Amino acid sequence: MIRQSLLPLLWAIAVLVATEWYFGFFNPDTIGHDYSYFFPYLLSGWFWWQENGLALPWFTPALCGGIPWFGNPQSMFFSLPQLLVLMTDPLTVSYLSYLLAGLCGFQGMYLLAGVAGIGSLPGRLFCGTAFLLNGAFLSRVMTGHITFLYMMLLPLLVWLLIHRGQRLLAPGLACGVLFAIIIHGGAGVLVVPLGLSLLLGILLADGQVRAARRLGIGLLTGLLLSLGKLTAGLALMQQFPRDLYLLPGYDGLPAALAGTALSLGWPLSAGIANDWLVNRSFYIGAEELSYSVGPLVILLALAGGWLRREQLRQWSRVRKLAAIVLLCLPIAVNTYYPLYNTWLAALPYFAQVTSVLRWNLIYLLPLILLAGAGFEWLLSHSRGRQGLLAAGLMIILIAGQWLFSGADRIPQTYNPGPVVSAYTQLSNSGDVPQVRYVEESLVDGKRLSVTGSGDSLIRGASQLVCNEPLLGYRLELFRFDKVVQGGVFARRDGAFNFYRPECLQFPDANQCAPGDRFSYEAAAGLRALTSYQRYDFPLPWWQQLANRISLLALLGVMLLAVNLGWQRLR
Repeated sequence: MIRQSLLPLLWAIAVLVATEWYFGFFNPDTIGHDYSYFFPYLLSGWFWWQENGLALPWFTPALCGGIPWFGNPQSMFFSLPQLLVLMTDPLTVSYLSYLLAGLCGFQGMYLLAGVAGIGSLPGRLFCGTAFLLNGAFLSRVMTGHITFLYMMLLPLLVWLLIHRGQRLLAPGLACGVLFAIIIHGGAGVLVVPLGLSLLLGILLADGQVRAARRLGIGLLTGLLLSLGKLTAGLALMQQFPRDLYLLPGYDGLPAALAGTALSLGWPLSAGIANDWLVNRSFYIGAEELSYSVGPLVILLALAGGWLRREQLRQWSRVRKLAAIVLLCLPIAVNTYYPLYNTWLAALPYFAQVTSVLRWNLIYLLPLILLAGAGFEWLLSHSRGRQGLLAAGLMIILIAGQWLFSGADRIPQTYNPGPVVSAYTQLSNSGDVPQVRYVEESLVDGKRLSVTGSGDSLIRGASQLVCNEPLLGYRLELFRFDKVVQGGVFARRDGAFNFYRPECLQFPDANQCAPGDRFSYEAAAGLRALTSYQRYDFPLPWWQQLANRISLLALLGVMLLAVNLGWQRLR
Protein backbone atom coordinates (compact mmCIF):
# COMPACT_ATOMS: atom_id res chain seq x y z
CA MET A 1 0.00 0.00 0.00
CA ILE A 2 2.81 2.39 0.94
CA ARG A 3 4.63 1.50 -2.24
CA GLN A 4 1.60 2.22 -4.41
CA SER A 5 0.61 5.55 -2.86
CA LEU A 6 3.24 7.19 -0.66
CA LEU A 7 6.39 6.30 -2.58
CA PRO A 8 5.37 8.05 -5.86
CA LEU A 9 4.46 11.27 -4.02
CA LEU A 10 7.70 11.26 -2.02
CA TRP A 11 9.59 10.74 -5.27
CA ALA A 12 7.75 13.65 -6.93
CA ILE A 13 8.44 15.97 -3.99
CA ALA A 14 12.14 15.07 -4.10
CA VAL A 15 12.32 15.78 -7.84
CA LEU A 16 10.48 19.10 -7.44
CA VAL A 17 12.73 20.26 -4.58
CA ALA A 18 15.88 19.22 -6.44
CA THR A 19 14.69 20.97 -9.61
CA GLU A 20 14.00 24.21 -7.75
CA TRP A 21 17.44 23.96 -6.14
CA TYR A 22 19.07 23.49 -9.56
CA PHE A 23 17.29 26.36 -11.30
CA GLY A 24 16.82 28.71 -8.34
CA PHE A 25 13.29 29.68 -9.36
CA PHE A 26 12.61 31.51 -6.10
CA ASN A 27 15.86 33.20 -5.26
CA PRO A 28 15.02 35.90 -2.67
CA ASP A 29 17.13 38.45 -4.57
CA THR A 30 15.94 38.03 -8.17
CA ILE A 31 13.13 35.99 -9.73
CA GLY A 32 11.35 35.89 -13.10
CA HIS A 33 10.26 39.28 -14.45
CA ASP A 34 6.54 38.44 -14.72
CA TYR A 35 6.24 37.81 -11.00
CA SER A 36 6.31 41.62 -10.96
CA TYR A 37 2.87 41.48 -12.61
CA PHE A 38 1.28 38.97 -10.24
CA PHE A 39 2.75 40.01 -6.88
CA PRO A 40 0.99 43.42 -6.77
CA TYR A 41 -2.31 41.71 -7.64
CA LEU A 42 -1.78 39.11 -4.90
CA LEU A 43 -1.15 41.91 -2.40
CA SER A 44 -4.15 43.83 -3.67
CA GLY A 45 -6.27 40.71 -3.20
CA TRP A 46 -4.93 40.33 0.32
CA PHE A 47 -5.90 43.94 1.11
CA TRP A 48 -9.37 43.38 -0.36
CA TRP A 49 -9.87 40.20 1.66
CA GLN A 50 -8.99 42.00 4.89
CA GLU A 51 -11.61 44.64 4.21
CA ASN A 52 -14.39 42.64 2.48
CA GLY A 53 -13.83 38.90 2.80
CA LEU A 54 -15.16 36.92 -0.18
CA ALA A 55 -17.14 39.79 -1.73
CA LEU A 56 -16.52 40.13 -5.47
CA PRO A 57 -13.49 42.39 -6.04
CA TRP A 58 -14.81 44.29 -9.05
CA PHE A 59 -12.01 46.87 -9.07
CA THR A 60 -8.59 47.59 -7.66
CA PRO A 61 -7.00 50.99 -6.98
CA ALA A 62 -3.52 49.44 -6.83
CA LEU A 63 -2.68 49.85 -10.52
CA CYS A 64 -3.32 52.07 -13.52
CA GLY A 65 -5.11 54.78 -11.54
CA GLY A 66 -8.08 52.48 -10.88
CA ILE A 67 -9.03 49.56 -13.16
CA PRO A 68 -11.42 46.59 -13.31
CA TRP A 69 -10.18 43.45 -11.61
CA PHE A 70 -12.71 40.61 -11.36
CA GLY A 71 -13.44 40.90 -15.08
CA ASN A 72 -9.76 40.75 -16.01
CA PRO A 73 -9.23 37.28 -17.55
CA GLN A 74 -5.94 36.98 -15.62
CA SER A 75 -7.39 37.96 -12.23
CA MET A 76 -7.11 35.16 -9.67
CA PHE A 77 -8.89 36.31 -6.53
CA PHE A 78 -10.72 32.97 -6.24
CA SER A 79 -7.61 30.80 -6.51
CA LEU A 80 -5.27 28.80 -4.32
CA PRO A 81 -2.35 31.29 -4.59
CA GLN A 82 -4.64 34.10 -3.41
CA LEU A 83 -5.87 31.94 -0.53
CA LEU A 84 -2.31 31.09 0.49
CA VAL A 85 -1.42 34.81 0.65
CA LEU A 86 -3.69 34.98 3.68
CA MET A 87 -1.09 32.82 5.44
CA THR A 88 2.30 33.71 3.98
CA ASP A 89 4.14 36.11 1.65
CA PRO A 90 3.85 36.03 -2.18
CA LEU A 91 7.34 34.55 -2.70
CA THR A 92 6.58 31.57 -0.44
CA VAL A 93 3.15 31.29 -2.07
CA SER A 94 4.82 31.01 -5.47
CA TYR A 95 7.04 28.20 -4.22
CA LEU A 96 4.10 26.35 -2.66
CA SER A 97 2.07 26.83 -5.86
CA TYR A 98 4.95 25.35 -7.86
CA LEU A 99 5.08 22.32 -5.57
CA LEU A 100 1.32 21.75 -5.61
CA ALA A 101 1.04 22.20 -9.38
CA GLY A 102 3.93 19.81 -9.89
CA LEU A 103 2.38 17.21 -7.60
CA CYS A 104 -0.96 17.49 -9.41
CA GLY A 105 0.76 17.05 -12.76
CA PHE A 106 2.81 14.09 -11.54
CA GLN A 107 -0.12 12.31 -9.89
CA GLY A 108 -2.42 12.92 -12.85
CA MET A 109 0.16 11.54 -15.27
CA TYR A 110 0.87 8.60 -12.96
CA LEU A 111 -2.84 7.67 -13.00
CA LEU A 112 -3.23 8.31 -16.72
CA ALA A 113 -0.24 6.09 -17.53
CA GLY A 114 -1.95 3.21 -15.75
CA VAL A 115 -5.11 3.66 -17.82
CA ALA A 116 -3.01 3.85 -21.00
CA GLY A 117 -1.47 0.42 -20.39
CA ILE A 118 1.71 1.34 -18.50
CA GLY A 119 1.39 -1.39 -15.87
CA SER A 120 4.63 -1.26 -13.90
CA LEU A 121 5.45 1.10 -11.06
CA PRO A 122 8.75 2.21 -12.71
CA GLY A 123 6.90 2.90 -15.97
CA ARG A 124 4.27 5.08 -14.28
CA LEU A 125 6.97 6.86 -12.27
CA PHE A 126 8.81 7.58 -15.50
CA CYS A 127 5.71 9.06 -17.15
CA GLY A 128 4.86 11.16 -14.09
CA THR A 129 8.43 12.47 -13.83
CA ALA A 130 8.63 13.27 -17.54
CA PHE A 131 5.47 15.36 -17.35
CA LEU A 132 6.62 16.99 -14.12
CA LEU A 133 9.79 18.17 -15.87
CA ASN A 134 8.29 19.30 -19.19
CA GLY A 135 9.82 22.50 -20.50
CA ALA A 136 6.55 24.42 -20.66
CA PHE A 137 6.02 24.04 -16.91
CA LEU A 138 9.61 24.79 -15.92
CA SER A 139 9.99 27.81 -18.22
CA ARG A 140 6.70 29.34 -17.06
CA VAL A 141 7.73 28.90 -13.42
CA MET A 142 11.06 30.56 -14.19
CA THR A 143 9.34 33.45 -15.98
CA GLY A 144 6.70 34.02 -13.32
CA HIS A 145 3.54 32.97 -15.18
CA ILE A 146 1.62 31.80 -12.12
CA THR A 147 -1.60 31.26 -14.04
CA PHE A 148 0.11 28.88 -16.49
CA LEU A 149 0.66 26.42 -13.65
CA TYR A 150 -2.89 25.20 -14.27
CA MET A 151 -1.60 23.39 -17.34
CA MET A 152 -0.45 20.71 -14.88
CA LEU A 153 -4.10 19.71 -14.37
CA LEU A 154 -4.19 18.35 -17.94
CA PRO A 155 -3.37 14.67 -17.30
CA LEU A 156 -5.75 14.57 -14.32
CA LEU A 157 -8.53 15.95 -16.51
CA VAL A 158 -7.85 13.35 -19.20
CA TRP A 159 -7.78 10.57 -16.60
CA LEU A 160 -11.15 11.67 -15.21
CA LEU A 161 -12.60 11.50 -18.72
CA ILE A 162 -11.20 8.16 -19.87
CA HIS A 163 -10.74 5.93 -16.80
CA ARG A 164 -12.65 2.70 -17.07
CA GLY A 165 -15.24 3.23 -14.32
CA GLN A 166 -18.85 3.31 -15.41
CA ARG A 167 -19.82 6.44 -13.46
CA LEU A 168 -20.60 9.58 -15.44
CA LEU A 169 -21.75 12.19 -12.93
CA ALA A 170 -18.89 12.17 -10.41
CA PRO A 171 -16.03 12.34 -12.98
CA GLY A 172 -17.96 14.90 -15.01
CA LEU A 173 -18.57 17.12 -11.98
CA ALA A 174 -14.91 16.82 -10.98
CA CYS A 175 -13.86 17.94 -14.46
CA GLY A 176 -16.30 20.85 -14.27
CA VAL A 177 -14.88 21.99 -10.95
CA LEU A 178 -11.36 21.83 -12.40
CA PHE A 179 -12.50 23.81 -15.45
CA ALA A 180 -13.92 26.48 -13.12
CA ILE A 181 -10.70 26.52 -11.10
CA ILE A 182 -8.76 27.18 -14.31
CA ILE A 183 -11.05 30.07 -15.33
CA HIS A 184 -11.22 31.67 -11.88
CA GLY A 185 -7.47 31.13 -11.52
CA GLY A 186 -6.82 33.48 -14.43
CA ALA A 187 -5.75 30.84 -16.96
CA GLY A 188 -8.26 31.60 -19.69
CA VAL A 189 -5.42 31.71 -22.25
CA LEU A 190 -5.00 27.97 -21.73
CA VAL A 191 -8.59 27.03 -22.51
CA VAL A 192 -8.10 26.33 -26.23
CA PRO A 193 -4.81 24.34 -26.05
CA LEU A 194 -6.08 22.39 -23.04
CA GLY A 195 -9.37 21.75 -24.82
CA LEU A 196 -7.58 20.37 -27.87
CA SER A 197 -5.48 18.16 -25.59
CA LEU A 198 -8.63 16.81 -23.94
CA LEU A 199 -10.13 15.94 -27.31
CA LEU A 200 -6.96 14.08 -28.22
CA GLY A 201 -7.04 12.36 -24.84
CA ILE A 202 -10.59 11.11 -25.47
CA LEU A 203 -9.31 9.30 -28.56
CA LEU A 204 -7.13 7.20 -26.22
CA ALA A 205 -10.19 5.91 -24.35
CA ASP A 206 -11.72 2.51 -24.92
CA GLY A 207 -15.15 4.11 -24.65
CA GLN A 208 -15.21 7.45 -26.47
CA VAL A 209 -18.97 7.87 -25.92
CA ARG A 210 -18.60 7.59 -22.15
CA ALA A 211 -15.66 10.00 -22.16
CA ALA A 212 -17.56 12.46 -24.34
CA ARG A 213 -20.54 12.38 -21.97
CA ARG A 214 -18.27 13.06 -19.03
CA LEU A 215 -16.75 15.95 -20.95
CA GLY A 216 -20.22 17.33 -21.69
CA ILE A 217 -21.14 17.23 -17.99
CA GLY A 218 -17.82 18.87 -17.15
CA LEU A 219 -18.20 21.65 -19.70
CA LEU A 220 -21.72 22.48 -18.53
CA THR A 221 -20.66 22.45 -14.86
CA GLY A 222 -17.58 24.56 -15.51
CA LEU A 223 -19.59 27.04 -17.59
CA LEU A 224 -22.22 27.51 -14.89
CA LEU A 225 -19.64 27.87 -12.13
CA SER A 226 -17.67 30.42 -14.16
CA LEU A 227 -20.50 32.27 -15.86
CA GLY A 228 -20.19 35.41 -13.71
CA LYS A 229 -16.47 35.77 -14.44
CA LEU A 230 -16.85 34.89 -18.12
CA THR A 231 -19.56 37.50 -18.76
CA ALA A 232 -17.59 40.16 -16.88
CA GLY A 233 -14.48 39.23 -18.84
CA LEU A 234 -16.23 39.40 -22.20
CA ALA A 235 -17.76 42.78 -21.32
CA LEU A 236 -14.35 44.14 -20.36
CA MET A 237 -12.59 42.76 -23.44
CA GLN A 238 -15.15 44.49 -25.65
CA GLN A 239 -13.86 47.78 -24.26
CA PHE A 240 -10.26 46.76 -25.00
CA PRO A 241 -10.23 44.65 -28.20
CA ARG A 242 -6.79 43.14 -28.75
CA ASP A 243 -6.89 43.11 -32.54
CA LEU A 244 -4.04 45.58 -32.94
CA TYR A 245 -1.25 42.97 -33.01
CA LEU A 246 -0.04 40.78 -35.85
CA LEU A 247 -0.43 37.01 -35.73
CA PRO A 248 3.08 35.56 -36.06
CA GLY A 249 4.01 32.27 -37.68
CA TYR A 250 6.97 30.28 -38.93
CA ASP A 251 8.08 31.31 -42.38
CA GLY A 252 6.69 28.37 -44.32
CA LEU A 253 5.87 24.76 -43.52
CA PRO A 254 9.50 23.48 -43.32
CA ALA A 255 10.35 26.10 -40.69
CA ALA A 256 7.15 25.26 -38.78
CA LEU A 257 7.99 21.55 -38.74
CA ALA A 258 11.58 22.21 -37.66
CA GLY A 259 10.60 24.75 -35.01
CA THR A 260 7.94 22.48 -33.53
CA ALA A 261 10.25 19.46 -33.46
CA LEU A 262 13.08 21.41 -31.82
CA SER A 263 10.79 22.98 -29.23
CA LEU A 264 9.70 19.48 -28.14
CA GLY A 265 13.06 17.75 -27.99
CA TRP A 266 15.68 20.43 -27.50
CA PRO A 267 15.64 24.00 -26.12
CA LEU A 268 14.93 26.03 -29.24
CA SER A 269 17.01 29.20 -29.14
CA ALA A 270 14.87 32.34 -28.96
CA GLY A 271 17.24 34.04 -31.37
CA ILE A 272 16.88 31.31 -33.99
CA ALA A 273 13.13 31.02 -33.47
CA ASN A 274 12.62 34.75 -33.93
CA ASP A 275 14.57 34.57 -37.19
CA TRP A 276 12.19 31.85 -38.36
CA LEU A 277 9.06 33.58 -37.05
CA VAL A 278 7.67 36.33 -39.26
CA ASN A 279 4.79 38.81 -39.07
CA ARG A 280 5.33 39.35 -35.35
CA SER A 281 4.71 42.50 -33.33
CA PHE A 282 7.11 41.51 -30.55
CA TYR A 283 10.20 39.50 -29.85
CA ILE A 284 8.98 36.03 -28.81
CA GLY A 285 10.52 35.08 -25.46
CA ALA A 286 12.04 31.72 -24.59
CA GLU A 287 9.10 30.85 -22.32
CA GLU A 288 6.80 30.76 -25.38
CA LEU A 289 9.11 28.39 -27.24
CA SER A 290 9.94 25.63 -24.77
CA TYR A 291 7.71 22.55 -24.68
CA SER A 292 10.63 20.20 -24.35
CA VAL A 293 10.16 16.67 -23.05
CA GLY A 294 13.84 16.02 -23.79
CA PRO A 295 15.77 13.85 -26.24
CA LEU A 296 15.37 10.68 -24.14
CA VAL A 297 11.57 10.92 -24.17
CA ILE A 298 11.58 11.57 -27.93
CA LEU A 299 13.72 8.46 -28.58
CA LEU A 300 11.63 6.28 -26.27
CA ALA A 301 8.43 7.66 -27.82
CA LEU A 302 9.62 6.58 -31.27
CA ALA A 303 10.27 3.12 -29.88
CA GLY A 304 6.92 3.10 -28.11
CA GLY A 305 5.11 4.14 -31.27
CA TRP A 306 6.70 1.22 -33.13
CA LEU A 307 5.73 -1.20 -30.36
CA ARG A 308 2.14 0.06 -30.30
CA ARG A 309 1.76 0.14 -34.08
CA GLU A 310 -0.59 -2.86 -34.20
CA GLN A 311 -2.82 -1.34 -31.53
CA LEU A 312 -2.95 1.94 -33.44
CA ARG A 313 -3.78 0.15 -36.68
CA GLN A 314 -6.91 -1.24 -35.06
CA TRP A 315 -8.33 2.24 -34.61
CA SER A 316 -11.22 3.11 -36.90
CA ARG A 317 -10.61 5.43 -39.84
CA VAL A 318 -12.58 8.22 -38.15
CA ARG A 319 -10.52 7.87 -34.98
CA LYS A 320 -7.26 7.93 -36.94
CA LEU A 321 -8.34 10.93 -38.99
CA ALA A 322 -9.43 12.87 -35.89
CA ALA A 323 -6.08 12.19 -34.21
CA ILE A 324 -4.12 13.26 -37.30
CA VAL A 325 -6.12 16.50 -37.63
CA LEU A 326 -5.60 17.38 -33.96
CA LEU A 327 -1.88 16.63 -34.11
CA CYS A 328 -1.47 18.75 -37.24
CA LEU A 329 -3.39 21.76 -35.92
CA PRO A 330 -0.51 23.40 -33.95
CA ILE A 331 1.75 23.23 -37.00
CA ALA A 332 -1.01 24.52 -39.28
CA VAL A 333 -1.87 27.58 -37.17
CA ASN A 334 1.80 28.44 -36.64
CA THR A 335 2.70 28.36 -40.36
CA TYR A 336 2.79 31.72 -42.13
CA TYR A 337 1.75 32.36 -45.70
CA PRO A 338 0.42 35.87 -46.45
CA LEU A 339 -3.08 35.06 -47.75
CA TYR A 340 -3.55 32.19 -45.29
CA ASN A 341 -2.45 34.36 -42.36
CA THR A 342 -4.82 37.16 -43.40
CA TRP A 343 -7.73 34.72 -43.38
CA LEU A 344 -6.66 33.11 -40.08
CA ALA A 345 -6.12 36.43 -38.28
CA ALA A 346 -9.63 37.52 -39.22
CA LEU A 347 -11.24 34.65 -37.27
CA PRO A 348 -12.65 35.65 -33.83
CA TYR A 349 -10.19 33.75 -31.59
CA PHE A 350 -7.07 34.42 -33.66
CA ALA A 351 -7.86 38.13 -33.93
CA GLN A 352 -7.36 38.49 -30.16
CA VAL A 353 -4.12 36.55 -29.58
CA THR A 354 -0.49 37.47 -30.14
CA SER A 355 0.81 33.91 -30.46
CA VAL A 356 -0.57 30.39 -30.77
CA LEU A 357 2.72 28.62 -30.08
CA ARG A 358 1.22 27.35 -26.81
CA TRP A 359 -0.93 24.98 -28.87
CA ASN A 360 2.18 22.75 -28.79
CA LEU A 361 0.92 21.61 -25.38
CA ILE A 362 -1.13 19.04 -27.29
CA TYR A 363 1.99 16.95 -27.95
CA LEU A 364 3.05 16.45 -24.33
CA LEU A 365 0.72 13.63 -23.28
CA PRO A 366 1.01 11.38 -26.36
CA LEU A 367 4.80 11.70 -26.45
CA ILE A 368 5.17 10.85 -22.76
CA LEU A 369 2.71 7.94 -22.89
CA LEU A 370 4.47 6.44 -25.90
CA ALA A 371 7.81 6.95 -24.14
CA GLY A 372 6.40 5.07 -21.16
CA ALA A 373 5.65 2.11 -23.43
CA GLY A 374 9.22 2.22 -24.77
CA PHE A 375 10.59 2.48 -21.22
CA GLU A 376 8.68 -0.63 -20.12
CA TRP A 377 9.89 -2.57 -23.17
CA LEU A 378 13.50 -1.79 -22.29
CA LEU A 379 12.95 -2.95 -18.72
CA SER A 380 11.37 -6.18 -19.86
CA HIS A 381 14.47 -6.96 -21.97
CA SER A 382 17.07 -5.99 -19.37
CA ARG A 383 17.80 -9.61 -18.28
CA GLY A 384 17.40 -9.16 -14.56
CA ARG A 385 18.82 -5.67 -14.32
CA GLN A 386 15.52 -3.80 -14.35
CA GLY A 387 16.27 -1.75 -11.26
CA LEU A 388 19.68 -0.59 -12.49
CA LEU A 389 18.36 0.26 -15.95
CA ALA A 390 15.32 2.09 -14.54
CA ALA A 391 17.48 4.14 -12.19
CA GLY A 392 19.87 5.01 -15.01
CA LEU A 393 17.10 6.13 -17.35
CA MET A 394 15.49 8.22 -14.62
CA ILE A 395 18.79 9.96 -13.92
CA ILE A 396 19.24 10.64 -17.65
CA LEU A 397 15.67 11.97 -17.82
CA ILE A 398 16.09 14.35 -14.87
CA ALA A 399 19.58 15.54 -15.81
CA GLY A 400 18.55 15.89 -19.43
CA GLN A 401 15.55 18.03 -18.61
CA TRP A 402 17.62 20.23 -16.35
CA LEU A 403 19.92 20.80 -19.32
CA PHE A 404 17.42 20.78 -22.18
CA SER A 405 14.20 22.30 -20.80
CA GLY A 406 15.34 25.81 -21.75
CA ALA A 407 14.29 27.24 -18.37
CA ASP A 408 17.85 28.34 -17.57
CA ARG A 409 17.80 30.66 -20.60
CA ILE A 410 15.14 32.91 -19.08
CA PRO A 411 16.48 36.00 -17.25
CA GLN A 412 15.42 36.74 -13.68
CA THR A 413 15.21 40.49 -13.19
CA TYR A 414 12.56 41.11 -10.53
CA ASN A 415 13.53 41.78 -6.92
CA PRO A 416 10.75 40.42 -4.64
CA GLY A 417 12.36 41.86 -1.52
CA PRO A 418 10.25 45.05 -1.23
CA VAL A 419 6.95 43.15 -1.56
CA VAL A 420 8.02 40.43 0.90
CA SER A 421 9.19 43.04 3.44
CA ALA A 422 6.00 45.04 3.06
CA TYR A 423 3.92 41.89 3.51
CA THR A 424 5.74 41.10 6.77
CA GLN A 425 5.31 44.63 8.10
CA LEU A 426 1.65 44.86 7.13
CA SER A 427 0.93 41.40 8.58
CA ASN A 428 2.30 42.55 11.91
CA SER A 429 0.43 45.86 11.90
CA GLY A 430 -2.83 44.68 10.33
CA ASP A 431 -3.04 47.91 8.33
CA VAL A 432 -4.25 48.25 4.75
CA PRO A 433 -2.37 51.11 3.02
CA GLN A 434 -4.82 53.51 1.41
CA VAL A 435 -3.91 54.61 -2.11
CA ARG A 436 -3.22 58.36 -1.82
CA TYR A 437 -1.00 59.07 -4.82
CA VAL A 438 -0.62 58.26 -8.49
CA GLU A 439 2.92 57.47 -9.62
CA GLU A 440 4.30 57.58 -13.15
CA SER A 441 7.17 55.31 -14.18
CA LEU A 442 9.60 57.29 -16.34
CA VAL A 443 12.70 56.12 -18.22
CA ASP A 444 14.81 58.94 -19.66
CA GLY A 445 11.76 61.18 -19.35
CA LYS A 446 9.50 58.75 -21.26
CA ARG A 447 6.50 56.92 -19.83
CA LEU A 448 7.64 53.29 -19.76
CA SER A 449 6.64 50.41 -17.49
CA VAL A 450 9.68 48.82 -15.89
CA THR A 451 10.01 45.63 -13.88
CA GLY A 452 8.92 46.27 -10.30
CA SER A 453 7.14 49.59 -10.92
CA GLY A 454 3.85 48.00 -9.84
CA ASP A 455 5.24 47.61 -6.33
CA SER A 456 4.19 51.20 -5.72
CA LEU A 457 1.03 49.94 -3.98
CA ILE A 458 3.13 49.11 -0.90
CA ARG A 459 3.84 52.86 -0.67
CA GLY A 460 0.16 53.77 -0.94
CA ALA A 461 0.46 54.69 -4.63
CA SER A 462 -1.11 53.50 -7.89
CA GLN A 463 1.24 53.03 -10.84
CA LEU A 464 -0.18 54.89 -13.83
CA VAL A 465 2.22 53.32 -16.35
CA CYS A 466 1.07 49.89 -15.31
CA ASN A 467 2.01 46.42 -16.51
CA GLU A 468 -1.39 45.17 -17.69
CA PRO A 469 -1.50 43.20 -20.98
CA LEU A 470 -5.27 43.57 -21.14
CA LEU A 471 -4.69 47.26 -21.88
CA GLY A 472 -2.02 46.52 -24.47
CA TYR A 473 1.60 45.52 -23.98
CA ARG A 474 2.55 49.16 -24.46
CA LEU A 475 -0.72 50.46 -22.95
CA GLU A 476 -1.90 51.30 -26.47
CA LEU A 477 -5.53 50.85 -25.37
CA PHE A 478 -5.18 52.97 -22.23
CA ARG A 479 -4.24 56.38 -23.58
CA PHE A 480 -6.81 58.52 -21.81
CA ASP A 481 -4.21 60.90 -20.31
CA LYS A 482 -6.75 62.30 -17.85
CA VAL A 483 -5.00 61.06 -14.71
CA VAL A 484 -1.52 62.38 -13.97
CA GLN A 485 1.15 61.93 -11.36
CA GLY A 486 0.07 63.47 -8.08
CA GLY A 487 -2.49 63.14 -5.30
CA VAL A 488 -5.60 61.00 -5.78
CA PHE A 489 -7.87 63.79 -4.51
CA ALA A 490 -6.15 66.51 -6.52
CA ARG A 491 -8.81 68.56 -8.36
CA ARG A 492 -8.34 69.14 -12.07
CA ASP A 493 -10.79 70.01 -14.82
CA GLY A 494 -13.83 69.38 -12.65
CA ALA A 495 -12.89 65.90 -11.34
CA PHE A 496 -10.53 64.07 -9.02
CA ASN A 497 -7.26 62.52 -10.19
CA PHE A 498 -8.49 58.89 -10.43
CA TYR A 499 -10.40 56.84 -12.98
CA ARG A 500 -13.87 55.46 -12.38
CA PRO A 501 -13.21 51.76 -13.06
CA GLU A 502 -16.92 51.04 -13.54
CA CYS A 503 -16.70 53.19 -16.67
CA LEU A 504 -14.09 50.78 -18.03
CA GLN A 505 -16.06 47.67 -17.07
CA PHE A 506 -19.73 48.62 -17.62
CA PRO A 507 -19.84 52.09 -19.24
CA ASP A 508 -23.40 51.84 -20.58
CA ALA A 509 -24.96 50.72 -17.31
CA ASN A 510 -23.15 53.53 -15.48
CA GLN A 511 -23.89 56.18 -18.14
CA CYS A 512 -20.25 57.12 -18.58
CA ALA A 513 -17.32 56.48 -20.92
CA PRO A 514 -13.94 54.76 -20.46
CA GLY A 515 -11.48 57.26 -19.04
CA ASP A 516 -14.01 59.23 -16.98
CA ARG A 517 -12.79 60.28 -13.54
CA PHE A 518 -14.50 60.53 -10.16
CA SER A 519 -16.52 63.72 -9.86
CA TYR A 520 -16.39 65.87 -6.75
CA GLU A 521 -19.85 64.55 -5.78
CA ALA A 522 -18.49 60.96 -5.84
CA ALA A 523 -15.79 61.58 -3.22
CA ALA A 524 -17.23 58.90 -0.92
CA GLY A 525 -16.93 56.28 -3.66
CA LEU A 526 -13.35 57.29 -4.41
CA ARG A 527 -12.49 57.13 -0.72
CA ALA A 528 -13.94 53.60 -0.51
CA LEU A 529 -12.14 52.43 -3.67
CA THR A 530 -8.74 53.73 -2.57
CA SER A 531 -9.26 52.02 0.80
CA TYR A 532 -9.97 48.66 -0.89
CA GLN A 533 -13.59 48.78 0.16
CA ARG A 534 -16.81 48.22 -1.75
CA TYR A 535 -18.91 51.03 -3.13
CA ASP A 536 -22.20 50.96 -4.99
CA PHE A 537 -22.45 51.15 -8.77
CA PRO A 538 -25.06 49.82 -11.25
CA LEU A 539 -24.55 46.31 -12.60
CA PRO A 540 -26.20 45.30 -15.91
CA TRP A 541 -29.09 42.88 -15.46
CA TRP A 542 -27.29 40.17 -17.41
CA GLN A 543 -24.25 40.38 -15.12
CA GLN A 544 -26.48 40.12 -12.05
CA LEU A 545 -28.15 37.07 -13.59
CA ALA A 546 -24.81 35.45 -14.43
CA ASN A 547 -23.55 36.00 -10.88
CA ARG A 548 -26.65 34.39 -9.41
CA ILE A 549 -26.42 31.41 -11.77
CA SER A 550 -22.79 30.84 -10.74
CA LEU A 551 -23.71 31.03 -7.06
CA LEU A 552 -26.61 28.60 -7.49
CA ALA A 553 -24.36 26.27 -9.50
CA LEU A 554 -21.79 26.31 -6.69
CA LEU A 555 -24.46 25.37 -4.14
CA GLY A 556 -25.78 22.67 -6.47
CA VAL A 557 -22.35 21.13 -7.03
CA MET A 558 -21.69 21.11 -3.29
CA LEU A 559 -25.00 19.35 -2.60
CA LEU A 560 -24.36 16.81 -5.36
CA ALA A 561 -20.85 16.16 -4.05
CA VAL A 562 -22.19 15.54 -0.53
CA ASN A 563 -24.89 13.22 -1.90
CA LEU A 564 -22.42 11.24 -4.01
CA GLY A 565 -20.05 10.95 -1.06
CA TRP A 566 -22.87 9.75 1.20
CA GLN A 567 -23.91 7.11 -1.34
CA ARG A 568 -20.37 5.77 -1.52
CA LEU A 569 -20.11 5.59 2.27
CA ARG A 570 -23.33 3.62 2.39
